[in-house]
Amino acid sequence: MLHLGLDFSRKRLDVCVLDERGEQVAVTAASPDADGLRGLVRELATYGGPVHAVIESMTGARFVNVSMNRETMRRRGFVPYGPSRAGAEALSLIMTEDLRPYGIAVNIVLPGGATPTRMVPEELPEEARATLLSPEIMGPPAVFLASGEAEGLTGERIVAKDFDAWLTRFRAAAR
Repeated sequence: MLHLGLDFSRKRLDVCVLDERGEQVAVTAASPDADGLRGLVRELATYGGPVHAVIESMTGARFVNVSMNRETMRRRGFVPYGPSRAGAEALSLIMTEDLRPYGIAVNIVLPGGATPTRMVPEELPEEARATLLSPEIMGPPAVFLASGEAEGLTGERIVAKDFDAWLTRFRAAAR
């Protein structure tokens, strides 16, 4: 789960990365601009497992929960990871409604396919490995959700590989 509480007047965003048990994995910082957020997404992608990152802010908090496709959530052998992602999506939906009155946004982003993480077996053939999505695919939707254009946007489930089409629909609806 990636919690974004962005105050762009800050000179940097302080980030505490937690694992699924709530134990601290790393402490880092990013600049509050597109390059800094892309770098943060790349850094978080290197952890490979369910990562919880917290960026603290007092106002305008935005939660971006990272998920997976629903078929993988139910795939044989994906216990406990699959059900934990299903639970995170349910939590996101509840958080959306509970936090909406406070102006806090909650959205879900998923890659839209397999990415090279520790979940991918080492024996995966090279031709199959070549079809894996780059973790950087998560960058554009995360940067968008942290932008002013996404102000007030909550309750969305964005598939990163389809982000351009999603963004076109979003902008057309906003006109």
